[in-house]
Amino acid sequence: MATRTDLLNPGVARTEVFGWAMYDFANSGFTTVVITAVFAAYFVGSVADGEAWGPLLWTSTLAVSYAIAMLTMPALGAWADGRGAKRITDGGDGAVCGEHMRACIGTAR
Repeated sequence: MATRTDLLNPGVARTEVFGWAMYDFANSGFTTVVITAVFAAYFVGSVADGEAWGPLLWTSTLAVSYAIAMLTMPALGAWADGRGAKRITDGGDGAVCGEHMRACIGTAR
């Protein structure tokens, strides 16, 4: 009978798997709250200046970004898993998201 440790790829520690699972768990809840409540209110109130088209623009932007993620992430995830480059791709994702956030904040001023 196989143990749980036997199911991991060679060189992968159980603590690493646990760390990624906790990161995924925490990031999912944080992202859900921030995108659906906090940032949506900020965008409609500040960036769109309370205009009637604000919620439509926000939800349309989310729909496009989710479609891009849905189409590109499976291939990018397979590439990162195959090369052991999870931290590199996470860093790249963080840099891209940070620049987009900086651009959004810049448009509100």
